Amino acid sequence: MSEYRVGIVAEGPADVELIQGILSNSFPEHSFMFDPLFPSPGELSKQKAKTGGFGWGGVYRACGELHDRLEFACAAGDFDFLVIHLDGDVAYHSYKDAGIHDSPHDLPCSEKGDAVPSVCAKLERVLLNWVSVVCDMPPIVLCIPYISTETWAGALVFPEAWEEISEDCPEDIVYAKLLELGRPKAAKARRLVRQTSDGKIKKVTHTYKRIGEYITYVGWQSVIRRYIQAKKFDSQLKNTVI
Repeated sequence: MSEYRVGIVAEGPADVELIQGILSNSFPEHSFMFDPLFPSPGELSKQKAKTGGFGWGGVYRACGELHDRLEFACAAGDFDFLVIHLDGDVAYHSYKDAGIHDSPHDLPCSEKGDAVPSVCAKLERVLLNWVSVVCDMPPIVLCIPYISTETWAGALVFPEAWEEISEDCPEDIVYAKLLELGRPKAAKARRLVRQTSDGKIKKVTHTYKRIGEYITYVGWQSVIRRYIQAKKFDSQLKNTVI
């Protein structure tokens, strides 16, 4: 059994938990040690980012700070590879949406209605532009779920009721389905999102902390058969985890 040290940069705590769960449960022949670079362990424990908040804007800022961290870490051999996560819907946003004003001019990089592979390929280029090149940098695996990690999480936690959710389903349909499935009392332990009194959708943190319980090798294989971006993530992982 091989052991891999994995650095993770993700939009938020739920995304970190999902990535860790996929790796730990879908590659049983290997073991993994995780080091969340963003959100950091301290930020994860407090459920609050120190600057700029969670979300894709936090990933942008974290990537800009990776150079110094990785230059030291790579010299020490701290990581075998990095996973950097960004939800596919970021392709339709502008930097101003995340409060970023001194920025490149590569977002938005797609229009709604474009084919999913094209949208995500363009977003990959944007994401890689955020990452400073470091000598002897470990391999980078890009995790770009479309339209968000909730599409994959719903398929893993509610496999019996997720057939109608295709990869190009709008985010509001994905969230509506998750709210519907999590509403019965019997489904409380699997509830992934909730709706606040003002209509906002919030992730249920304690469910994501246990999401590894719902991820199996067979379940993940079903997800990668259905979703192009999941298959791409899985292929990159397999090329990295030898």
